[in-house]
Amino acid sequence: MKHKDFFLQVTADGVPRPQGSKKAFVRGGKAVLVEQSEGLKEWREHVASSVSTHMQYQGLEMIENAPVEVRLVFAMPRTKAMKPTDPLTMIQRPDIDKLERGILDAITGVVFKDDSQVCVVHKVKRRCAPGEPPNVFIEVELAKDQVTAW
Repeated sequence: MKHKDFFLQVTADGVPRPQGSKKAFVRGGKAVLVEQSEGLKEWREHVASSVSTHMQYQGLEMIENAPVEVRLVFAMPRTKAMKPTDPLTMIQRPDIDKLERGILDAITGVVFKDDSQVCVVHKVKRRCAPGEPPNVFIEVELAKDQVTAW
């Protein structure tokens, strides 16, 4: 499918993992960098696999060299203390920018060639609605030419 028709929507179930700082240590006389976020590698692999499967099903190809707009909705686990009527807004960690970074890195090389192609991002972090499993909803399309500042 040509890039002008590119539109992807996919939900990856699972608890979204932030991509934060790297931790450095020396092993065998060489510096080693590892992600500090537990489960990040598995989460990114799961997201990449989910997105790749949906792209194949829809006949979409990776966007090689075009501006991209991304929308992300992170549905984070409810706390045990939450009542069904409590608001879904969430101000606790993890930071939304670190959640975004994990997703963009997971889908780079799958949806688009380089995350520098992403020129518009809309993102939401909230608690799951009652009965909803934790997940991330991802929507990607070509950025409109009318991108303007607020």
